[in-house]
Amino acid sequence: DLFAYLVKQDFAKGLMPLRFNLEILYFEREKRRAWERAILGKRAADDK
Repeated sequence: DLFAYLVKQDFAKGLMPLRFNLEILYFEREKRRAWERAILGKRAADDK
């Protein structure tokens, strides 16, 4: 996934401290989960 790749590139260059890196990854994962829940919820509503 592109975001993870970019974060890894930045981290490899030492531009981002590890903690900040992990916080971004966690935030992105949570955001994606929220999106998936919203999409699945909408699909379920559409199916009814």
